[in-house]
Amino acid sequence: MVIKQKAFLAKHVAVLKYLVSGGSAFVVDYSILVLFYYTLGLGLGLSTTLGYFSGFFISFFANRYWVFGKSGTTRKPLKQILEYTALVIFNYFFTLIAIQQLDEFGIKPAIGKIMVTAIIVVWNYLIFQKFIFSEKKKNKQKID
Repeated sequence: MVIKQKAFLAKHVAVLKYLVSGGSAFVVDYSILVLFYYTLGLGLGLSTTLGYFSGFFISFFANRYWVFGKSGTTRKPLKQILEYTALVIFNYFFTLIAIQQLDEFGIKPAIGKIMVTAIIVVWNYLIFQKFIFSEKKKNKQKID
């Protein structure tokens, strides 16, 4: 019973940490988008891109070292960075297209960004937990 409680607590602490680190990355990302697009008058695509990739660095290192802790650092960092980068590139194009489409439907980028990010948050956690920051699985040796 105690082991189950610890596992339950550990799982929820990881989710909370994920939300805090992701929230921090989002605040930077969102602030840059809003500042560059609304205040400085840069294009929507460029403003979205600058904000998006600024959150990349915060998110990767926070997830690797803080959110997933020991399990996040058991795999080779280069492999994780490549996997993470592939996910970020997919998320980037999804974000860029979705925000522009929502803008065409009359949903302002400031609101569209929040909507798109909420969707991405869910699938990213699952991908991080199950693949990118999961513990390295040891090959089981067969006894013949």
